[in-house]
Order: sequence, then structure tokens, then C-alpha cells
Amino acid sequence: MTRTRSRTSPEGAAPPPTSKLAAPTAEIGPEPVSGWARVLIAVPDATILLFLCVVVAVGPLAAFGQFRKLAVAALFVLALLVARRAMPEAMPAVRSSAICSALAVLVAVVFVLVNLPYASQYYVVVRDPAVYTLRAIWMTGHASPNIPVAEAVNGARGISGSYTDASGFFQVGNHWEPQGSSLVPGVFAIGGWIAGESGVLAADIVVAGVALLTVYAIGRRLLGPAWALVPMAAMATSLPTIAFGRAAYTELTALILGLGGIVLLRSALTTSRALPAVASGVALGATFLARVDGLLFVLGATAALGLAAGVSRSERRRVQLRRLLLRFLLGASASLVLAFVDLARNSSVYEMTSWGQIKPLTELTIAVAVAAVLAGFVPSFSPRLGGLGLRLTDSGRRWAPRVAGVVLVLFLVLALRPLYYVAHAQGRGTDAVAVRQAAANLPVDGSRTYDENTVSWLAWYFSWPVVLLGAVGVALLLVRAWRQRDAWLASVLSILGGACLVYLNRSSITPDQVWAMRRFLPIVIPLGLIAAASVLPVISRRYPRCRVAVVLVGVLIATLPVITWPGVFRVTQYGGARSFVNSVCARVGHDHVILADDSDGGRIFLPTLRVSCGVEVVLLSESSQQSMLTVRANWADGVPITVIAFVPDAIPWASTVHQPAVVGTFTVWQEPLTSRPKGSEIRTMSAYIGDLQPDGLVRPRS
Repeated sequence: MTRTRSRTSPEGAAPPPTSKLAAPTAEIGPEPVSGWARVLIAVPDATILLFLCVVVAVGPLAAFGQFRKLAVAALFVLALLVARRAMPEAMPAVRSSAICSALAVLVAVVFVLVNLPYASQYYVVVRDPAVYTLRAIWMTGHASPNIPVAEAVNGARGISGSYTDASGFFQVGNHWEPQGSSLVPGVFAIGGWIAGESGVLAADIVVAGVALLTVYAIGRRLLGPAWALVPMAAMATSLPTIAFGRAAYTELTALILGLGGIVLLRSALTTSRALPAVASGVALGATFLARVDGLLFVLGATAALGLAAGVSRSERRRVQLRRLLLRFLLGASASLVLAFVDLARNSSVYEMTSWGQIKPLTELTIAVAVAAVLAGFVPSFSPRLGGLGLRLTDSGRRWAPRVAGVVLVLFLVLALRPLYYVAHAQGRGTDAVAVRQAAANLPVDGSRTYDENTVSWLAWYFSWPVVLLGAVGVALLLVRAWRQRDAWLASVLSILGGACLVYLNRSSITPDQVWAMRRFLPIVIPLGLIAAASVLPVISRRYPRCRVAVVLVGVLIATLPVITWPGVFRVTQYGGARSFVNSVCARVGHDHVILADDSDGGRIFLPTLRVSCGVEVVLLSESSQQSMLTVRANWADGVPITVIAFVPDAIPWASTVHQPAVVGTFTVWQEPLTSRPKGSEIRTMSAYIGDLQPDGLVRPRS
């Protein structure tokens, strides 16, 4: 008779079923299922692996400038063949799991279909999504993520006040290196291969759907299949997910890789298989390919695994955890090295400007990894030290409720900060804050960061009861992880705790809404909602008569974010920008372009002309007849030159200009500092277009 180790070992990833805090099964019916129902149960986990295979295919090829369809397809198939063996352990094959999985898939599909008509149109570089959108459009037709501008550099030669770069597009030699790694634009570019620019815009929303399934995949391992629908639905109906799911943001890609990696980590802990451990490391490390703060995922998981290995009672289990940790670090290291290579090759200026954030996180990650490995080996080589760690852990278990109480006190200190603290940035203030303060008739102080409101920001979108419930849930999960020596749950809480310590204290972002919620979307929001939902089954089991009321509370948590929709849900961010850009590109044709503009419009539109119109562009901050002639002489290739400006007096016209050639009207969500966005506004952009004549004057074009 073969004996198998239970997955509910005290040192495993799940607590014993007798624990009062154990995750409920929430089964609708105990009947086992087979066939298509088993496939349906596996869909959330399989979706995570499919996305990881896409990342494995896109990341290296984009980093080394070989982003081609056949190469990506071949590498994806190879990754898929390997990933089949890393599939997370199957969830219980019962009817309840199949039904709940079907509902989760339905929620994700409905989210995608409902939001597709409102895909954001960030074609003008007003904020980060425009950089990623334009880079994705470029990568749709080019192997390298970098953008050549040699002809533009030649055209600007010898002219004072000329520019060939722009915000977010840093010029290095004769090419642009857009900010950030090339992974996220590469993923969106696959949508461009399928459906052109519309596919690029739609890819954002599809990624959001995958993110929702990822939240469900991790949630059902903590809460059970039915209760896991609560945080997933709350994510789907929340304004941050909607806003960042409609545009080319990096946060949802980081969420999929980070939380998906945690799902794979649980499989490695419960089965001791090597491939899920390596795959988990690859996924968590790849969050750094998506965002420079993705190292927070690796930090949390590494610390938890090292601690679990160091305090394990069983030598056999300690050896298993050491092996798992080393395999995890192997996979994570591969992704992290690739991320640094990608930044060095394709975004070196951005890497240097972000080094103040990257360097300490990298150093801390290395230090934690070394400490974690040592913690796993020390008990074997020094039983005395190992015994000391074990005794401290055993005695600390009695203190677990008090530690949870300290966590709640710290949460209250953060939540009540608006009553006793006003946060300011050190040094000079920012114009971005001052402009928004003036527009809202607030006292103008550009040094304000509004960091005292970080917890309040969460309440604006999910309500104070849900936020408070999340804090209580974190405290209960902490007690559960400590008492059960649950290495997997400890890794989840370590990642959540690290993100809260960093961003609930100091958001490090322009504090307008909904923009500032970017900091909380990859980790704090999904895991916080899961923590809030974890309280419900505990109450339901302890007080069976309240079960119906508890279910109603779950429904409220899932649907309450809908009240934040009025005024913005049906508004497309920068709606109208695509038609404006297409109209300008139609008038430009294949001409070279001079942007004669010293206003902000020129700097934010230059990358649009280069990428969307596919033309060479020189920006003249102070144009004159002579500077026009110089550019014309530099471009002595016979190609006609179109001149564009966004203020009419920036161009030396050959005749009077009465009206702009193209007028764009954009719809934009409000950007308040002291509330969530509750409406939208209209912004306009007028393009004055003309043809450069041999005498250096410009003939207006209607």
C-alpha cells in the first residue's frame, strides 16, 4: 500500500481542515465530475500558464531586437510544451468547483466585452500609457523595440533650438529608447499582429480579463471556489481595474505574473516538483520585466521560503524547502538578468533615471536571497542555532494574536493620518500638483504629496467597511500562517506586507485620481480584497444562523464598486485622439515633417508623428524662415516637407492663416486630488498644417 503525504501538512501550503481558520470548500454539491467539467476547473490555472508562455516568448526576443512573428510563435510553442509539466495541482474535481470556475470565466469574458467599446486612445504622449501604446504600435511592424531617428537627427543638424526627442522617448545616438522595458509593449503588439492598431488597444482589455482569472485562481486556494468569486467580482467592478484595464498600463501584467507565480509556488510546495518552483521564480522575476518595482514580489516570496526552511521541524521537509528555494531563485534570476539586459539595451536612459529606485530594491533582494539560503542551511550545520530558531518560533506562536493586533494598530495609524499629518515632498514641489490644485480652487502648494490619504484612496473605490474588513482579514490570515507554519500563506502575506509598507506609507506618484491607484493595483488591491473576503467564511462557520447575511455581505463587496462609475464609465480616455491622429497622418502622407512649436503640444505629438504616421520629424522650438531653409538643406533628398504647429504664429506663413487644418476633440476623465473622478471634460487640439516652400516660407493647407 502506497502512502501519500497530505497536502494539509502543518508545514505545507494549506492548513488542516480542523482549523477554525481553514479555507472553506464552499461546495454546492459533492458529486465528482469528469470530462469537460475538469477542463473548465483548470481554465484559470491554464490561463496563467499560457500568459507566462507568452511572456517567455516575447521577453527575450524583444530584449535582443528579434521580435518577429515566426520567432515568437516558435518560442511560445516550445515554452508551452515545457509548461505543461508545471501545471498547478488540480483543484477538487467536484461540481461546485466546475460551476464556480464557469462563473469566473463568465465574469472575465463579460468584463472584456463590456469594456472593449471604451478602449483608451492614448496616441498623444500626455502620460505613460501613450509611450507603451506607441511602442506597441511600432513593434507590430518592427523587430527592434527601439525607434530609429537618424534622418531626423540629420535634419536638425546645426540648428539651435531643434529637438528630435520627446518626453518618454529618450534619444541615444540615432535612435529612441522609450521608457520602460519592452515586454509589455511586446505583449500588446501581438494584438497588433492579429487586428492592427485596434488589436493593440483591445489587447489591454484582454490582459485585464486574464488578470481577473488570476485573482480567482489564487483566491480559490485561500477561500474556496465560491467565496473566491467575491474578490474577483469586486476587482472587475472597480474603477481602478476598469481604468487601467482599458489602456496600456504595466500594472495588470505585473499582477498576472506576480499572483500567477504565487499560484505556481503553492503547487511547488504541495507536490515538491521542480518545474513549478522554477516556473514560479520565472513568473515572479518577470514582474521586474513589467515594472521596476516588481522586485517586491521576489523579495516577499524569498523571505517567506527562507524563513520556512529555517524553522522547519523535519530535516526531510527542510531539504525539500531548500531545494525549492534554490530552484525558485534560479528561475527568478533568469528573469531578473533578462530584465537588466532589456533595460540596458532598450531603455538605458530610463534605467539611469530610475536607478535610485532600482538600486536599493536590487541590493535588498540579493541580501534577502543570501539570508534565505543561509537560513535554510544553518539548522543542518548548526543544530543549536536551528533549535534556537525553532524555540523562538514555537514561543512566538502564542504571540501570533498580539502580532496581528499590532498590524491592526499600524493600519489605524495609517488610516487616521489625515487627522494629524500633512505629507510634503522634500525639496521643490511639482507643477503637476500645483496645476491641479489651481484648477480645483485649492491652496496651491506643489510640494503636497497627499500621502496621508493613501488608505482613504482605497476607501473611495471600495468603501470603508471593505477596507476595514481587509485589515481584519490580514490579521486573521497572519495568525493562521503563523500557527500552521504555512509557508505559502506566509509568502502571500510577505508580498502584501512589503507593498503596504512601501506604498501605503509613501505612494511616490502624482496624487491625482484615478492615476495614483496604479501603485496599489498589482498587489494591495487584489490581495486586500481576498483578505476581506476571507473573514466571511469564518463568520459563516462560527455563526451558522448568519450565513444568509454573510452571503449578502459578500454580494455587496462584489458589487459596491459600481457606485463609483457614474460620470466616467462610458467615457473613453482620450476618445477622439485616434481620429485626430489619422486625419493629421492623412495630410502628412510620406512627407518629412517640421514641428514648428514651442508649446507643450509639439513635444507630446512628436512621437505620435514618428510612430503612427511613420515619418521623420524635427521639432523647432523657435522657427524662422532661415531655420526652415536649414532643415530643407539638410534634408536634400527631394522629399516634400510638411510643417505643423499647434499655435498659428509659430510658423513663418507665406499668407494669412484663418483656421486650423485639423481640430481634435478629446474626452478625458477628471483628475481630482481630493476625490475619485466623478466626471469628464473636453480638451481640444488644433493642428495648423502647411507646405514648406523653396524660400523658407510655408504655404497654408486647409
